[in-house]
Formats: sequence, structure tokens, C-alpha cells
Amino acid sequence: MRRAIALVGLFFWACGGGKAGIAPSPPSPLPSGPAIPVTRAQGPLRLTVTYPAAADTVQPTDSEFILGGTGTADARLSVAGVPVPVAPSGGWIAWIPFPDDTAYVVPIVARAGADSQLLEWRVHIAPRFHPPATAAWVDSNSFEPAGTLRWPAGEGMRIAVRAAPGSIVRLKLRSGTTVPLVPDPLPEEPPWGIRAFGTDTQALHLAARGDRYVGWLAAEPIDSSALLEVSNGTDTARVRWPLVLATLDLTRPDVIVLDDDTARTGTTDSLTVGKAVPYGTYQWFFPTGTKAVRTGIWDDQVRLALSASQSVWVNASDVHQLPAGTPPPVGTVGSVRLTSGPHSVTLRVPLPDRLPFRVEEGGRTLALRLYGAHSDVNWMQYGPTDSAVER
Repeated sequence: MRRAIALVGLFFWACGGGKAGIAPSPPSPLPSGPAIPVTRAQGPLRLTVTYPAAADTVQPTDSEFILGGTGTADARLSVAGVPVPVAPSGGWIAWIPFPDDTAYVVPIVARAGADSQLLEWRVHIAPRFHPPATAAWVDSNSFEPAGTLRWPAGEGMRIAVRAAPGSIVRLKLRSGTTVPLVPDPLPEEPPWGIRAFGTDTQALHLAARGDRYVGWLAAEPIDSSALLEVSNGTDTARVRWPLVLATLDLTRPDVIVLDDDTARTGTTDSLTVGKAVPYGTYQWFFPTGTKAVRTGIWDDQVRLALSASQSVWVNASDVHQLPAGTPPPVGTVGSVRLTSGPHSVTLRVPLPDRLPFRVEEGGRTLALRLYGAHSDVNWMQYGPTDSAVER
């Protein structure tokens, strides 16, 4: 773990964290651990951009990170006309202002000796919303959730939208149900770039904007006729909520199997990553063949039940439905065996089905969490004494 922390800090320092044109401050002292050598890049000049990629669409902000490499540590670099430090690894990172434009070309110039390169990098920026002069308005890019959704009947979900401050906000459904939305008291979430690379901790503390409204929607079939109504004084704005929702019947479990190599190319890692929220950070790694119950679908993201209180989101492309009537996977852990080898010790946990699991690493421990299993362990075979296992 210390090595991982050191790597993160080293990457930030090596890439020249800080605003373009401003020399970065030395990094904070890292936890003690082995030093990680950095090989000085001495290859040919080769200017690249890692983020934002050509296919990325950057969410509208007034500034953003851009990072990449030069191929050589001897390069002199400027991004949008501002000098940017180049790390010994040849990497670089800059923080630049973005204009109010959906297609911005960033000029990047690198020089090394007599060689030079110009890269005009096109950044696609999602359209920014500018509140109109009217008293009542709705940001049509702010609906959460939006798209196509399948959700368990009666479970409910949080909804949110940005609208004129001080308004009365209601969502009206075809069924006659009216869902009130109230001002969101929580502070605004800082951009991901600030969370990942920002050194100013004050930038993480943002106040509530006053123009964000939240509500609770009980899951019922919804089509494109759902109407959001925003009233502010004598002015009223109405707009369709871009959501189509169908309900799931969990009394008839929808059992799936995970497989990221359906084309049988053999070029995948045979793992499906799991996230706590749609499109979130990877926290689970499920081998091909893992079975689970599907409890929700949001566009290309699928929610799976791990236990009565734990869910995980995976990519829909890795999810394959089993025949109707397939029962949910279950298992009983009745025996555990430790087998020593010349350089390792193997823990074997026999199970009748491929249940989801997670391995959690501690300083001197490994914890195996099995989802959907019952414990009936009465005997544990340790085998020969192994120095890797203390007790």
C-alpha cells in the first residue's frame, strides 16, 4: 500500500502538477517506504495527449486539466502559449482555461534541440447552459436520471435538476402523480480534476448553489410525457423530463452470468469490473462465469445484487441473461483448506456455484468476502505449517 501511495505522489510530481506556467510546489512527504527510481526519458521527440482523448467530451467548466507526454525529458513545452514543466519521465500536465466553445483547439508546442513539433489538439466540450433572462428556467442538461431505466417496482430513486433559484418545482406524471422537488442543501461537487490533482484544499469546499433541486421518485412506469414544471413568481417554465422508466418484478429473479469475451477471441482479461455507482471507480473484479441477480438497468450500466444491502454496477456488454426460471446463485461454505507450496500458500473454499466475491488487502491480511453464501464452517484444514500464515 505504501508503494501505491508513493506512486500516486510521484506521478503527480513527475507530471508537473499545478497550473500551467506556475512551478509546482514540492510534494508533501510520503509515507516511509522504498524509493522508486524514475528512468529519465531520452527517446525521440513525440508529442502525445493522454487526456482528454480525441473521443472524450469534457463537461462544461471554465478550466480543465490536459496531460500527455513528449518522449524525452529534454523537451521544452508550451500549452496554449504557456510554458509547462516536463518531468524526467517525459510526462507533463497543465491546467488551462477553456473558452465557452463546444470545439476548442489547444495549440501544444514541444522543442528538443533542433527538433520541434506542433500538435493542435481538439477538445470537445459539452454545451454550457446559460440561464435566460426570464424568471423561470430549467437547465436541460442537468436531468438526473435521464435515458432508459428499468427499476424494481416501488423501490424509488433520487432525482435532481438545475432550475431557477427560489422556484416551486414539480414533476407531473401521466398517472396523475405529482412529485415535489426541494432545494438541495448539499454543497456542489468539485470537478474530478480538482479532486484528483488539486493542491488547494479550499477548492474542495464548495457552497450550495441554490439552483439545484432534488426529489424522490417512487418507481412506476414513466414515458416521455413526464413534465417538469418550474414556477417563479408569475413566470412558469415547463419541459419534458427525458426519462423512460419500466419496472422490474424481483419476485421473478432475473439471473445473469458475466462474460467479457463473448466473441471468444481470448484477448480479454476475463474480468468484469464492478462500481459502487454507474461509471464510477473500479472496486470489484469478477471473473468470467460469475452469476448474480440483475436489479436495475440504466442505459449501458447494469445493477447487480450482491447481498440484501449491497449492489454493484457493471457494463451491460458483459452481462448475459440466463434462461427464465434460473434460480439465484447460492452456496454454503462448509470447509476451508490451506495448502502450502514452495513460494505461496493456497486457500481453497469449495462452492457449488460461481458467487461474486471481493478480496480486501490489509497491511498483513487478506480478507475474502463471499456474497450470497452461508457460513457452515466447523472444520479448517491448515495442512503443513506455512510462514505466510501466522494463525
